[in-house]
Amino acid sequence: MDIEQAVLGRRPEVSDKQIIEAGNKLIKESKRVTGFGLRRAVGSCGDSKRLFKVWQVYLSSQSTENEHAVSTLPVELEETLNFVISETTTKLKSLATELNIAAVKTAEQRVAAAVELANEREQAAEAEVHDASITIDDLEAQLTSISLELAQCKQALQLAKDETEGQIKLAGEFNLEISTLALQLNAKEQETENLTHSLADAEQKINNVKTEASELKSEKAELRTENKRLINEVSNLTNQRDKQLSDLIAKLDRPIDNAA
Repeated sequence: MDIEQAVLGRRPEVSDKQIIEAGNKLIKESKRVTGFGLRRAVGSCGDSKRLFKVWQVYLSSQSTENEHAVSTLPVELEETLNFVISETTTKLKSLATELNIAAVKTAEQRVAAAVELANEREQAAEAEVHDASITIDDLEAQLTSISLELAQCKQALQLAKDETEGQIKLAGEFNLEISTLALQLNAKEQETENLTHSLADAEQKINNVKTEASELKSEKAELRTENKRLINEVSNLTNQRDKQLSDLIAKLDRPIDNAA
């Protein structure tokens, strides 16, 4: 049926016939007929709203024709159709009852299977909960142990921190003491250096004294030798004097006559 309408000034880009052919093609391809589907089917032309409206008008016209054709059926055919419909309805009711019974049994079986599966899952879940409880207890025990160790570590850390601070303080005092000792050591080193110079001077003086003492010893030895010589000489002179004196006395003691 051609329902193409003229548009003032120009004809539509796509004719109603093309739209209807495109719609029937989509139905044959088991595709849903939409405005955009029709537009793609006619080569991406026209307004999708107009295309879909033309298709709906076509469907409405087809429905009206079918209804008119049905209303003009003969009486015998209509009675036969009614009998067939009655028989079909009875069979459909029987089939529906059987299907309902089968569906109920299937549903009961599915329910039983679901209940069994749910029980199995519940038992598995209870087992998992039990295992999880044991795991949680173990983890709580580990957590308690770790917390205790952490507390001990914190205490040890605090003690180490306090000890470190004390050591730092002692180190500061020690550094101060070292600085003081370093100053004292420098003073001692200076004093030692001065004493070393003084000792060197003293050693030089001692060496000089030793040299003088050695010279004095030599001179003393010479003096002793000279003294001994002088003593011997004096002794000799004394002996000569004593002899001369004895001779003189002896001469004086002689008689004068003998002297004459």
